[in-house]
Amino acid sequence: MSKLLRGNSDSDSEIYYDNSVDDPSKNAWHSTWTYIYNPQKKTCCARTLKQWMIMGCYYIVYTIFIVSLFFGFLYGCWIAIKLITEKYPLIDKKYLLDDAFPGLGVVPKIVHSKYPIIWYSADPDEQMTESFYVEQIDDFFEKYKKADRDKYSNCESGKDDSKPCYFDLSSLGDCSEKGYQYTNYSLCFFLKLNRLMDWKPVFYENEKELIHLKHKHVIKPILESAKENIIYVQCDGRNYWDKEYLGNITYYPQKGFNGKYFPYKGEENYLPPLIGLKLNNVTTGVVIHIGCQLWLKNMKEKLNHVHLKIFVDNTLPY
Repeated sequence: MSKLLRGNSDSDSEIYYDNSVDDPSKNAWHSTWTYIYNPQKKTCCARTLKQWMIMGCYYIVYTIFIVSLFFGFLYGCWIAIKLITEKYPLIDKKYLLDDAFPGLGVVPKIVHSKYPIIWYSADPDEQMTESFYVEQIDDFFEKYKKADRDKYSNCESGKDDSKPCYFDLSSLGDCSEKGYQYTNYSLCFFLKLNRLMDWKPVFYENEKELIHLKHKHVIKPILESAKENIIYVQCDGRNYWDKEYLGNITYYPQKGFNGKYFPYKGEENYLPPLIGLKLNNVTTGVVIHIGCQLWLKNMKEKLNHVHLKIFVDNTLPY
């Protein structure tokens, strides 16, 4: 900025301009560029390279520390929840629902469309070959095979509260053999009851309680099974042609779940009871619709049955 000066000479009227100060616009640009980079001081934004490196390292270390602390907290919470829920569920279904019941499930895991279907073929180009299902059953049985029998009760006189009941895979008869009959036309699948804490079966006691049943022929076996503490289960073709194509079924170890395995108390080594169903002479090349159902007082109708379809390729080389 130019300054207006007066001379020191005798002529006070002499006035001149001092142009030693830069033009205002040039001075602003010069200051800005000098702040961005000062070649004399070797600074960028008023900091040297060393200062920038120190500050950068500080913020990197600080950020890593904060992120590690956050994820460490999440991991600790996950471990704590896992340790708690291994024995007891974090939220019991009984507190979420007015009524809670176990559901009837199928092993192996099956393809879900409108209805679940076991579809297998010998063609290696097909996804669902027999080995696909055998591997799934092997994986499911792994816990049963590794179970230490000394840690279980035989439950001959009922369930021992100190130990869960042992389920012996050999009781599944032909359905416990290697390949589970998927190497011939008499394939096996398995039924299980999903675990529910403290649930116990409540059996029907007389015919009056079953008068509502449409199929009267099942009343007698339901009551006879109840006397032996067995949850009666029956599987059959949904339609008359399904029954014809399905052929006969063999149940292992019996036609139902033994009540001695209940209630489930959250035992880590609990082995749910299974029913093996061997389809002895299933018709190949057709889709067969199967329905399985059990009968108990304290089992909701929507959960006491399961539907699936079976299709065995008629090109299997057996």
